[in-house]
Amino acid sequence: MRRRPQRSRGATLLLLLLLLGVAAAALIIAAVRHINPDEIKRQRSAEALQIARQAVISWSVSQMGTAGSGNCSGGGAGTACNPGEMPCPDRYALTDLALGSSSLPCNGATATTRIGRLPWRTLGIAPALDGYGQPLWLAVDLAYAKRNTANASAKVNNDVLASLQIVASDGVTVLTQPGNRALAVIFAPGPAQGGQARPSNTVADYLDRAAGLDNSAPSGPFIVPAYNPAVATNEQANDQLVFITAADLFREINLRLGAEVTTLLADYWQANGSLYPQPASLADSICRNSTSNAACNPQPAGFCRGIVPRRYPGTTPVQPGSLWYVQNVWHRGIYYAVGAVNGGGCQDPIVAGVSGSFDAIFILPGPPLGGQVRLAGTDVKPGYALSDYLEDAANQDGWTDSGAAADAYVLPGPGSNDVMYLCRMGECREAHAW
Repeated sequence: MRRRPQRSRGATLLLLLLLLGVAAAALIIAAVRHINPDEIKRQRSAEALQIARQAVISWSVSQMGTAGSGNCSGGGAGTACNPGEMPCPDRYALTDLALGSSSLPCNGATATTRIGRLPWRTLGIAPALDGYGQPLWLAVDLAYAKRNTANASAKVNNDVLASLQIVASDGVTVLTQPGNRALAVIFAPGPAQGGQARPSNTVADYLDRAAGLDNSAPSGPFIVPAYNPAVATNEQANDQLVFITAADLFREINLRLGAEVTTLLADYWQANGSLYPQPASLADSICRNSTSNAACNPQPAGFCRGIVPRRYPGTTPVQPGSLWYVQNVWHRGIYYAVGAVNGGGCQDPIVAGVSGSFDAIFILPGPPLGGQVRLAGTDVKPGYALSDYLEDAANQDGWTDSGAAADAYVLPGPGSNDVMYLCRMGECREAHAW
């Protein structure tokens, strides 16, 4: 039997590989031809929305709050705004050199001031465009809109309820339930529909109507329109959107708030013979108000559980904390208790699952959940209850009980948005860090 030459077999193999390569290329080309170009553009819009969403959160969390008035856009960023505040939208004329900056004010009675283009210049990012080259838009909630004065009576802190409602494409299903409403919504407008004239400074020229709801309405409710790839994108409601809830925002702000209170307590401990400041009491009406410079002093020794005090009395009273913390009266929602080191019969806090006892404890509540309501107007409501702040039942008796059970706590559970700090020898850490 004669053998096939080695060269012949190699040529056959190369030919097979070539044929396989041609077939694979044909399959790829066919797949690409079947991709809807709108799908690619909508994916780019989705990516742009996520970048913008994180930019808004980062901007809010990082504000320094070192001045109480002025434009906190452009060169003034970080001085007049406080953490938690949302940037005002950009409503400048398309020919204005300030285009891309926040237009102020937006915390008044005129709702239309709270919807406009995303202020990319204020946020410190590149011009924000969707996959169709259209500018992103922003709507913000009145309760979180940037304040114009240091001592505005309406504060931005974790007591405040957001109100913007997001609805699914059926126009009925609510995606932001009570206690978890949106405080900001960012839109990618997509291509213009018939009747929309662009470029424009008119919201309705960019944001669409669907199922009887209008995304150009400044206070919502806003709808997530259904998208049908079989229909031309410019012949259907084509807005894409993302939203920010208080829970999204305060997950990051509470890190900063925890560090602030930790420093406040450590400084007092070092300056006052290894004692902690006595808690203040919400039973004192002055502690419930929204005036940042009002006296909400520590209670006498023996008062063991309350809130972080607003002021330390003395010949020259002291308001501890950074200006952003003082301005927005963060202290009044922070549960705080001291132990035996402060005397007066106080008992050391004990936490199930954490070894040892501690000198003091403070718990940062998250934003109100479900039916929790903390305020009446801008002040803490007279019928305040710890259950409106903390979710775990074992942690809700500190303001009402006096027995040992009131000093026994549990770590925040899965349904809670609270953050617990424990203090020992002047050092406070998150509970899981001990």
